[in-house]
Amino acid sequence: MNQIIESISMPYLDTQQNPILLSASIGLSHFPDNANDIEHLIMCADAAMYEAKKSGKKRWNEYQFCMEKSLKRLSDLAQNLSLAERNNELSLHYQPIIDITTDQITSFEALLRWYNPDLGNTNPQEVIDVAEKTGLIRDIENWVLNRALKDLLTFKQIIGQHITMAVNISGLHISEPNLGNYVFSLLKRYNLQPADLTIELTESVLLTYIDAAESPANQMTKQGIKLSIDDFGTGYSSLAYLHAIPASVVKVDRAFLNQTENNTVALECIQTLLSSLNMKSLIEGIETKGQASLLHSLGFNLQQGYFHGRPEPLDYYLSEFLTK
Repeated sequence: MNQIIESISMPYLDTQQNPILLSASIGLSHFPDNANDIEHLIMCADAAMYEAKKSGKKRWNEYQFCMEKSLKRLSDLAQNLSLAERNNELSLHYQPIIDITTDQITSFEALLRWYNPDLGNTNPQEVIDVAEKTGLIRDIENWVLNRALKDLLTFKQIIGQHITMAVNISGLHISEPNLGNYVFSLLKRYNLQPADLTIELTESVLLTYIDAAESPANQMTKQGIKLSIDDFGTGYSSLAYLHAIPASVVKVDRAFLNQTENNTVALECIQTLLSSLNMKSLIEGIETKGQASLLHSLGFNLQQGYFHGRPEPLDYYLSEFLTK
């Protein structure tokens, strides 16, 4: 198998003499140990191939019992997810972002939820993973953008005109040239301002597009949309590049809340650095009053977490605010 993979991976030249690089992931199944018919044998080999892919490129794997269950799960999710929007199975829950100095909601983060009658409630990260693998991510995130901005109008009416909306966008989607045009068409449709929207991107995605002047991320920030670095401190070592990232908000990962007292110095340094760069700091994962108070004392005035409010559908907030 290794010789086959190495042979496939040998570079070759196209008609313009440009090198073309390939890699292979191979799955093996055995007759009759794994299956007695060709259809099941292929399914087992396919499952083993996907397990090889998970381990990295240029690998092979032999089928092990129950591997096909994960492949069937992926197939079921992909098939049903492609129909989820049409069947009205997608919804959004909104988690509040609090300014602890005033104890008021300043923004909401839109979080995707998917309920399917056969599959039940699906883990949100699993939904995103499947959407990226199947090419559905663009349509799904466009649906999220549209629904979140439409609902923002309602939040502004029931809470206040200062409320803004944060939406997560994947690396695959942010690279699409037409994303900016779509976002601005939505803002125009709902009579919203660019500053009403914050796009959340991970460190790795933002760092990928630092030098791309014409990237959708840079184009949107130039026209007033805010960018937020999501899960800061968990991925790339981006301190050296932080000044070059076109972000106005840095969302510090909840991992720093584990043993908060031991991470106090690190949090103080992060807050000082962000302040010097005129970036706002937001910390997520607040679960107790003690955490909220300690982080407030360190300068983290924008906070998000179960202590301040769980993700809830729009109807929940309508009930909360219209009955007051």
